[in-house]
Amino acid sequence: MPIVLNTDDGIEVSSVDEYMKMISKLNENKKNPNAQLFFRGQAVDYWDIRPSIFREKMLGVEHNLMSEPLRQIPNEFIHFGDSFEMMEKYQHYGMCTRLLDMTTNPLVALYFACEHHGQVEYKNLESNNTESLSPTGIVYFKEENMPLKYNDLDVKVISRLACYDLDNVCTLEQIVKQLCEDKIISKEQTKRWSDEKGLLEFIYICQSVCTVLPMMNNDRLIRQSGAFLLPGKFNVAYRGESLRDAVITKAESNLREEFDKSFFYIRDDNKEKIRIELEYCNISEANLFPELEYQLKYIRKSYEQQRRAVSYFVKFEKLTQE
Repeated sequence: MPIVLNTDDGIEVSSVDEYMKMISKLNENKKNPNAQLFFRGQAVDYWDIRPSIFREKMLGVEHNLMSEPLRQIPNEFIHFGDSFEMMEKYQHYGMCTRLLDMTTNPLVALYFACEHHGQVEYKNLESNNTESLSPTGIVYFKEENMPLKYNDLDVKVISRLACYDLDNVCTLEQIVKQLCEDKIISKEQTKRWSDEKGLLEFIYICQSVCTVLPMMNNDRLIRQSGAFLLPGKFNVAYRGESLRDAVITKAESNLREEFDKSFFYIRDDNKEKIRIELEYCNISEANLFPELEYQLKYIRKSYEQQRRAVSYFVKFEKLTQE
């Protein structure tokens, strides 16, 4: 089915200079002057905003994905204190998780929005015809008054829930007790979450989406000014009269509502130009991805324009005669 690009709430970006002027206005017009802005760049306008574990339909085996690396390569995680730190490392190495990458640097988000993507069929609303186009890039943003730290209670609870198999009809009471046994919450907190009022507080955490400032424990995260959205999005359903017996299950969701209604968009024919401008700002693959494989890829790409044709091999005639 042809895609319709709706840019009604969008602001077009055609240069880095223009973009940064608009970012300055965003900062000036924040609802709370002390709030922090977070950004996410996506290369394709029609993509939902979903963590990889939602996109790849792996949520049902999330508990296995969280535990199996610990079993197979325990030395990689020997110094990790909690589930969020492990999830952060999984994310770094390409494992699908419920973390969604964001950045506090608007130029980094712009870089990712300017990636090229293969052509797809778009519908032109004026002519009603379809045409093949390379997708438009998008930079989403959100204002956050109180971003959480990696070791805050809400983050620890949601991260630990990701490790549980919740297909086995788990009640709220059982899960709260399990969190206590796993030393995620204290006995005092367990007691607080034992009645209806306390369980409503627990449900609120389970269904919230946290903006998290992580432990900056790797070079890529530092260079990309990384941050994360950590979605709870757990469903809770009554099974009897008591809330303690309500069942909690995992659920997926589009996180578009977590970001401002407005967004920036970059048409494909401007992406390469902006990428070149970003290099002058030290925003490039080599800078954002410090690992060797990316460094070599960047060097190779930088020399592609200097390629020269060479002759096809022909064996020297005298050697042929001999």
